[in-house]
Amino acid sequence: MPHTQNFGQALPSAIGGYGYNTYEHWFARNGLDERVDWVGEFGEMFPKIKAAAVDGVLPNYRGRMLRQWDVQYVMVYNRNLVKPEAVPRSIEELTRPAWRGRFAMANNTPPPLDILAVSHGVDAAVDLTRRLVDNAPRFKPGPPAVVGAISNGEVAVGVSGYTALAEAQKRKGAPIEWMPLDEVPVGPLFGFMLKGAPQPNLGKLFLAWLVTEGAQLQEELEYMSQYSNAESATTQRIKTLRPDAKVVEACTDDELKLTEQASRAIMNMIAGVSGR
Repeated sequence: MPHTQNFGQALPSAIGGYGYNTYEHWFARNGLDERVDWVGEFGEMFPKIKAAAVDGVLPNYRGRMLRQWDVQYVMVYNRNLVKPEAVPRSIEELTRPAWRGRFAMANNTPPPLDILAVSHGVDAAVDLTRRLVDNAPRFKPGPPAVVGAISNGEVAVGVSGYTALAEAQKRKGAPIEWMPLDEVPVGPLFGFMLKGAPQPNLGKLFLAWLVTEGAQLQEELEYMSQYSNAESATTQRIKTLRPDAKVVEACTDDELKLTEQASRAIMNMIAGVSGR
């Protein structure tokens, strides 16, 4: 029998799909996360776990989180509306008059714009957002809705699209494709254990398997992968299509703080205009 709350809702032991900032604000600060010696407990069973538990995690979060997969932001486009050679190579290009009203962007989440603060600074990332907003985007409630608008032909391209969403729509027959940007913003997502987990051993075992032996299955079924995985079909395609692409990711605590500052400013700006 699963452990349940009084209202009959099962309590999870493990949870995944969250980035650093969400994890910190929702879970860590409220004492809801559990520390785990991932390498010590599972290093012999899953030798590759060090990559997910140590190499792919900022020092302050080691012993807590496992890197599950990367949101790799690209330019998703509708093949019926845009020729491959005309696809923008940067988000900056969407501020040009030629794209006015022809692109979608999310109104409830800042990536990938906040990630660009790592390479360009907070002020530049916020200014880019302002210029995008001034170019009459179609605001949508999240990246899935952005890619959906591209798929159905409402818009030609989108700001918030990423590889996993695009590939899932392609599998359904949507007339879309994706092209790497000159700068590829990467947002890592993590799995972790919850404090007071009803089945801690099973939860830890599942997460340890998911980020090691289960990684290939994740990509085959859900198109979720890590850019650092040289064997990933997604990584290989990005490097083939854009050999000189620069990956942008928060790799230090200071860079993570930049994304958080940019995120707040970007969301304040979008909140004021997305309802129009």
